[in-house]
Amino acid sequence: MTTLLASLSGYTIQARACGPVGAPLAVLVHGMMEAGSVWNPLLQRLATTYRCVVLDLPWNGMQSGLWGRVMPPEQWLRTALERFQLRPDVWVAHSFGANAVLTLLALHPTLPGATAPAALISPFYKASHHEVTWSLFQQYVNEFRDFVELSIRCRTTRQLAPDVLQRMTHAACESFGCYVWAEFWRVYAAMPFLPLREVRQPLAVLTGSDDQCARLPDVRALADSLPAGRLRVFHGAGHFLLNDRRHDPASAIEQFLLAHCAPAPDTPHMAQAGATPPLYSTEPTP
Repeated sequence: MTTLLASLSGYTIQARACGPVGAPLAVLVHGMMEAGSVWNPLLQRLATTYRCVVLDLPWNGMQSGLWGRVMPPEQWLRTALERFQLRPDVWVAHSFGANAVLTLLALHPTLPGATAPAALISPFYKASHHEVTWSLFQQYVNEFRDFVELSIRCRTTRQLAPDVLQRMTHAACESFGCYVWAEFWRVYAAMPFLPLREVRQPLAVLTGSDDQCARLPDVRALADSLPAGRLRVFHGAGHFLLNDRRHDPASAIEQFLLAHCAPAPDTPHMAQAGATPPLYSTEPTP
């Protein structure tokens, strides 16, 4: 796996690449308080056929929560594409990362990769600004601790004692901080104003029927707002879809990529053994 780093205003962006050189480039974007490692189960499927680049962005919870004071998340994404000279052929993104990608596609249509198909997993959405209310704001604030606890339990293989889980949840909430919360709310509240009718490429919208964070009626409304949006609901799954139902969502994403961004028949299935493949999907710009 090839790893590149870029620094900006005290923050680090990381790009990890794997998969055959010359294959279509899939760029994977994690959610809030997630690391790029969230994609490891999916990479086992995709990296034999696609050149996969996993981005680690400042909202991964391992850096200062003031990244939104530097630039909004879609601009961080754009900066990552420019610094690493990436031209995505397809996007895969989860939760807040899905909202960041959707915002980028809607507001920067001339950017390389802005017309690429995308698989959006558990995105947040409201169709009308009238739905973005004080009561909704209060609801998300009040439920945030439960969300963090759920995130920890979903991603921890061992059984945690109640007091340990409580301490981990408290530490994660403090790490998240009010500035990151404000950035999440800004992106979420802006969803009704995005020109989604201009985002015409195929978009797969994947969600769990039991997602209490990005609720099914809202995610369905998002899919309906996209000219080529297609909704896939996984019953019995929640917000952390790849943790709850690892095989089925991964299979659906793989099938979506193959349907809308298939590799050429002569694309090698593996990078040459012992070689260090370049990260870029196109020749670097001088």
